[in-house]
Amino acid sequence: MSSSVEEFEEIFNNEMHIDTEKLRDLASGGVPESVRGLTWKYLLNVVPPDKSREEAAAAALEQGYQRLSKDTAGEHTKRLRGEVKRYNAALFTSEAQRRRLENVVGAYIGKADVAYSPSLVHLCGPFVYLMGSEAEALSCVEALMERMPPTDPHSTTRATGVFMTYFRTLVPGLYNHFEEEELESRQWVPNWLRHFFAFELPLPCLLRLWDTYICEPDGFDLHPFVCLAFLMQFKDEMEEMENYEIRAFLQHLPTVDMDQIIAKAENVREDVVALNLI
Repeated sequence: MSSSVEEFEEIFNNEMHIDTEKLRDLASGGVPESVRGLTWKYLLNVVPPDKSREEAAAAALEQGYQRLSKDTAGEHTKRLRGEVKRYNAALFTSEAQRRRLENVVGAYIGKADVAYSPSLVHLCGPFVYLMGSEAEALSCVEALMERMPPTDPHSTTRATGVFMTYFRTLVPGLYNHFEEEELESRQWVPNWLRHFFAFELPLPCLLRLWDTYICEPDGFDLHPFVCLAFLMQFKDEMEEMENYEIRAFLQHLPTVDMDQIIAKAENVREDVVALNLI
């Protein structure tokens, strides 16, 4: 059950220091929309909990961002702008909003020295949506990336194998149906595991899920079990689908009660431990 805005504001209104432990406890049950951006900044250590340092830290953040190249005119420009236009078009309605997202992705590519990928638009999008400045959004993205498990090919292959063991053991009926429909794990599992549903979930559901992930330094460890919870939640529906229908469903998950999914995921993790699968 999510906490009230007033409970969060009581923490933020402290003139000296933000109690981040209390903030984590509140955030784990979901963060109200109006205070989500500020909450995430504290939980990702983008804003210092010492109020006396906030103004200087914010100024340094902005100055550092202004020095970065936003290279949105490089070889990836056309693909980046095309993906930004497709990203949550109902929320990113203005050219200014889309430009902000392009800038943050471009700044991250330059600073982290990584190649462009459409996933960057989807991973940066929630922060551009929530944060008041591009500098804050970029810093949150960097903090998020540091917390995420490795996504290199070897790590992804290993994580996929482990996940499929869980799937086969805990949801055998659906697993067998996927086998019968010749749906290969490589067609959906790597994307689910690497991008933490940034592509697949409606934004309000994604934000609620990431509240839980962000509230703890190891919060993303819950993710494989959230994936299993989704499979369990929609098992009956998917067992009636054919291959192409399943793939479409897995790529565009419906709006769902995320509190229920997260609670189910916690129970699934306990089941996996009890079965000595970890």
